[in-house]
Amino acid sequence: MPTCQKCQSQFEITDADRQFYDQVSPVFNGQKFSLPEPQDCPECRLIHRLTFRNLRKIYKRKCDATGRNMISMYRLEMPFPVYHLSAWHDDKYYDPKKYSRDFDFSKPFFPQFKELLDQVPHPNASVDGENENSEFCNGYTELRNCYLLFNCQHCEDCMYCFDTYYSRNCLDCYSVRDCEMCYEDIECLNCYRTLFSKQCKNCNDCYFCDNCFGCSNCFGCSELRNQEYFWFDEKLSAAEYNQRLQNFKLTHSHIAEAKKKAYQLYLLKPKKYADILNCENVIGNKLENCKNSFQIFSGKDTENCQYCYMVKYGVKDTQDYTTWGVNVELCYQCVACGNNCYHSLFCNRCYNQSQELIYCEGCITASNCFGCYGLRSHDQYCVLNKKYSKSLFIIS
Repeated sequence: MPTCQKCQSQFEITDADRQFYDQVSPVFNGQKFSLPEPQDCPECRLIHRLTFRNLRKIYKRKCDATGRNMISMYRLEMPFPVYHLSAWHDDKYYDPKKYSRDFDFSKPFFPQFKELLDQVPHPNASVDGENENSEFCNGYTELRNCYLLFNCQHCEDCMYCFDTYYSRNCLDCYSVRDCEMCYEDIECLNCYRTLFSKQCKNCNDCYFCDNCFGCSNCFGCSELRNQEYFWFDEKLSAAEYNQRLQNFKLTHSHIAEAKKKAYQLYLLKPKKYADILNCENVIGNKLENCKNSFQIFSGKDTENCQYCYMVKYGVKDTQDYTTWGVNVELCYQCVACGNNCYHSLFCNRCYNQSQELIYCEGCITASNCFGCYGLRSHDQYCVLNKKYSKSLFIIS
């Protein structure tokens, strides 16, 4: 087995891995250029991808195009200019072809790519769709009246949340979906007015609960199914439950005491080995509707995938892929690429029907490009942001 060049641990490259590398290897002018086998283990490859994704560290600075104050995921010391999204999408201020350059075959590729990255304006945040009054967020789509949300989509009136989807009036939540009026919840689904709870589904008016499904009016309980009026796993009448709830004081000390007692009860009950639902032939955790997928964590609707993290809604024949999804196929070593992304290699934040990209970053609706940044509007056949004819691009 090979030894990781970073952490020195041994890792396995299977025949299935080699078949995948051959499958995604690019073809130019009828010649296949085989991808080399990785020299880093899957964990170090994940760490490497995450270094390209600053999501939760944001800074105050001015737009280098208009001078307006803004929040940015890039600090002031970065070598490239940073534009507010409104300016970055405006042809008056930004034309990616303006920064194009010839490829120098006498020099290595990566220094040339870095020179391009250091000159092309970058958008201040990673944002897609129509958003309203949600400037202090990053990595989001379709937000309204939200503050400090990261990696979230289709939320309204929420604050301090991460990986939250289709939710309203939620605060301090992690990885919740279709929730409303929730606070300090973790990995909850379709819950209403559920507080200090974890891994609950279809619950309402529950507090300090863990892994409860279809429950209402429960306090400090775990592993319950379709129950109501339970207090630390004790069945009560509606009147008794409401009286105890009314007497509970929402102070820091009482909240900490309730969390501790609920956790002690949680430890007494047997647990399922992993959170896996409607899956076939998978290895991982937090999986739903996945098939033939291995080393997948926080995945939904994946097929024939390996070494992926936080991927959802249709990811197929893909490896070493982190964050996003939505009809993604044949991608390798990509981060934050999604929404109909096809056959992209070593890319970051390329989305909206981007396909056949290699070493590209921040490209939207681009195809058949190599070593480009910030392309838009169906740009294709570009190298270092310079456009070529299809025939010359393939031959080069």
